[in-house]
Amino acid sequence: MRGIAQKTKDLIECARRVLTRENPMGLRQLHYRIFSLAELEYANDESSYDRLGNAMTYARRLYREWELLVKKADSPKTRETWATPGTNKNSWLVVEWLRAHHPKILGKLIDGLIGEELWQKIVDGLPLIDRPPAFSIPPTWMSDETRELERVGVFDDASAYAEAVKGSYRRDYWKTQPYHVEVWAEKGTVLASLRPVTEELGVGLRVTHGYSSTGMEQEVGRLFEGIDKPIVVLYVGDCDASGEHMQGDIHSRAMVASGRRFEMRRLAIFLEDIERFNLPPQTIKLKDSGAAIYQREHGKNAPTIELDALPPEELRRRVDEAIRELIDWEDWDRQVNVEEAELARIVDFADCLKHLPPPPPPPQAA
Repeated sequence: MRGIAQKTKDLIECARRVLTRENPMGLRQLHYRIFSLAELEYANDESSYDRLGNAMTYARRLYREWELLVKKADSPKTRETWATPGTNKNSWLVVEWLRAHHPKILGKLIDGLIGEELWQKIVDGLPLIDRPPAFSIPPTWMSDETRELERVGVFDDASAYAEAVKGSYRRDYWKTQPYHVEVWAEKGTVLASLRPVTEELGVGLRVTHGYSSTGMEQEVGRLFEGIDKPIVVLYVGDCDASGEHMQGDIHSRAMVASGRRFEMRRLAIFLEDIERFNLPPQTIKLKDSGAAIYQREHGKNAPTIELDALPPEELRRRVDEAIRELIDWEDWDRQVNVEEAELARIVDFADCLKHLPPPPPPPQAA
């Protein structure tokens, strides 16, 4: 692909290999993962992080451009309009690619100035349009928790609602379980990595955003106050002076707000993970209010490590195992059977909605 340096190509290819196995993940998670794998020359510094950000912007835009090109070129109208020389089954895709990138060549094609032989050479020299271009990455493989659209659920009509109901009903298996379980993360950058686990097992997922707000403290307090069984919070956060203090801070404040004690288990990240996963250690910030306590507990020259550095698949594994250890599987299976019976009735009802007569048209204005 012309226009980008070989180092950028290598970086994109390394990122693609990582994301193919471990998507979705945030940019900082990807940064740490590439550094830890040590498959190419890549430093744990802001310059490398910025370079990765630029490379991912290029790769995701390139993929999206291809998606739109294929969507447009693969329409019946495009196929009928552009009768092109040659027998290439994807020739209409090539025409649309020429329209976007080489309009002069396309103009010659339209004017009949390109014969069969020359056309075939053009086709052979172009990238394959029936597959994503080299050095591109699907945008959905990366997450940005700060820029997602929030909107109330709306439907085109009752039939659309019926389809949504059939696909969205899920029984609360945890209602009869011995524990109330939640997963809390210090930062939103890892939420996309955790959702596959928490959604599969129906567990609540919260982000504390560092030192949690009074609003979250009170929200948790009101919820936990009404729960009449043991509560276990599985926590993941940075391993540094602030990170360890944040965990204890929100734990104690939530217990005060709820008027009851509950257990908080830390699952990540730990100092031993640095050596185990070849993670980039950082130096302690001496200006941090908890620096002295951290040094007393871990040593004067103890490193720190961000949660984002832990490989997403390892983070998911720890959370998944911790949740499953708390499940009463005999009761869980009973709830699955009840859900299947309930869902069958819901599907019948939803199908009835599809056959309701259409509403009368609105009255005409006088």
